[in-house]
Amino acid sequence: MSFDICWSARRRIVLFDLGGVVCQFSHDRRLAALARDSELSVDEVHRRLFASGFDLDCDCGHYTLEQQCAEIRTRLDVRCGQHELAELWAQAFAPDADVLAMVSRVRSTAITAILTNNGPLVHRMIREFFPDIAAGFDHLCFSYEVMSTKPEPRAFLATLERLGVSPEQCSFVDDAEQNVLGARAVGIDAIRFVSAPMLATALQERQLM
Repeated sequence: MSFDICWSARRRIVLFDLGGVVCQFSHDRRLAALARDSELSVDEVHRRLFASGFDLDCDCGHYTLEQQCAEIRTRLDVRCGQHELAELWAQAFAPDADVLAMVSRVRSTAITAILTNNGPLVHRMIREFFPDIAAGFDHLCFSYEVMSTKPEPRAFLATLERLGVSPEQCSFVDDAEQNVLGARAVGIDAIRFVSAPMLATALQERQLM
């Protein structure tokens, strides 16, 4: 399925990573919040949800939102609803105002989208707790939707297919070197995010803002 995009006005698309680019990301803050709620140690929460491979399975689309939340409740022995779990997940993310301002400028010349390695709970989290982010992009794209995570080629190519664009029409911003290299390997113009000022320079060089 392709999204309906008016390419006559904006022929390029810029994909931005969520954690580490659009938002500052702290896994430790999320672990601390989950530990407080579950009365488990931070190390035990990490073991049950992350070191176990469960979170990666969610990113790869092996769980629906309902299944993901039910599994978290079981693994942590908590009674949180989806809203409460999304709020706990949100503790890891702090929007970067400078990057969001650049996204707004890019949006006047190109389609903008988030491309993030995350499961359905983060999708709900963005819409409920970060509405400015949800409204600030033309599209929100998640690894669970294509059942593949960056830097795998399918994560990029299947997402672009859903958006109805080719790699040559795309620029991509990510803080992880392996994801930048993975994007370049499939023909995408990829920018390594180091700081907001450096990103501004890179976008200006590409006449994207």
